[in-house]
Amino acid sequence: MQLAVEEVFYGDLTTGDRVEIDQLAFGETGATPQLGTRYFVYSPSANGQGFGLGVCSGSVRLEHASQDLEFARGREGADPPPSFVGKVLNASGPRDGKELGGARLNLANASTELETETDQTGGFAFSSVPAGTYDLALTRTGYRHWYSEMTVTVPAKGCAYEQFLMYPANRLSGHVTDSTGKGAADLEVQAMPLPPLHAGEMVGGRAQTDADGRFTLEGLQPGRYRFGVNLRNGPSQDSPYAATFYPGTTDWQKAAVIAVDENTVLENLDFQVGRPLTTIAIRGQVLQRDGQPVAKVRVAAFDPRYHAKDYRHFAQVVHTNNEGNYELEIFEGIDYTLEAARGLPGGELICAPMVALPAQLPPEARSQRLVLSLGTAACKQMWEESERDPNTVEAPR
Repeated sequence: MQLAVEEVFYGDLTTGDRVEIDQLAFGETGATPQLGTRYFVYSPSANGQGFGLGVCSGSVRLEHASQDLEFARGREGADPPPSFVGKVLNASGPRDGKELGGARLNLANASTELETETDQTGGFAFSSVPAGTYDLALTRTGYRHWYSEMTVTVPAKGCAYEQFLMYPANRLSGHVTDSTGKGAADLEVQAMPLPPLHAGEMVGGRAQTDADGRFTLEGLQPGRYRFGVNLRNGPSQDSPYAATFYPGTTDWQKAAVIAVDENTVLENLDFQVGRPLTTIAIRGQVLQRDGQPVAKVRVAAFDPRYHAKDYRHFAQVVHTNNEGNYELEIFEGIDYTLEAARGLPGGELICAPMVALPAQLPPEARSQRLVLSLGTAACKQMWEESERDPNTVEAPR
């Protein structure tokens, strides 16, 4: 899209120029330019090559720019006053409400000190700021910023724009040990909110245990939580333990529920995971209806408890070799479902009926022959029926 220049108040453009727009959304409202509409345009990069029209631009429809026009025509040829604008967001907030109002920003250097507060949309603006480099302090009750010291440079012309993330100041820490009492290193401790978020956001926070098994969960959105190990996806090769909740149970109904606000600080939240689970191998062959083996078929095993719409987690995924053979590993004592599918030209699919692998799997069931007998529509219907309602994916049961 291009803009035709009718009048120039500052910069290198001339009347009659046609200039490309670098961004389709511009101005404080993020509006999209409409064909045939006239605008009063601020652009920090109006150099004849294109307009850089970000949130700093302040560009508006001409009918809303009477004061801008009066000001610009009254000081034509003068430099625009520098400014510093931006937003402060709650990094742990829900998708539909991350803006953080009430945060205070202090901008200071040797000659100037300015202060402002974010509005309810998280926005802030320092107008007519003397150009230069400033130390910035960002504070809000119940929240913190990862960096205690920040600097901002305000250019001599145009404006600076920054976006800052703040986190609730809460902190939960503890110690995870294995069945021998030794610190369990490199495990992900996950906090699960109650009620659960949708399946793609079941975990409200996570932290990795250090070499001694110690962890610290920080910046959780205020709410109620269960927390533990392998709550999100179940056991894996790197974390071969049953889903375990604090204070050390595999039964979600016996898990502790902890209320967290912005300032909650809890320590010594220690718990133990059980013995590593034993793996068993599942082997087999994938065939066409005519009995011919099929290569490059994706074969996957999943735990139905973690399988939901918009979030499909697989315990392991392999592909068949040229003879149609496959081998994958699952954990003993857990119910799994086995599936096989292959993409075809034109976006079509072919798959095999799913096979249930019960927790106590007898040796003769550890060899599974899968036949690709279902077409695209039947495959999709089968997968949809296997997915749990995301609202019920709360915890292993």
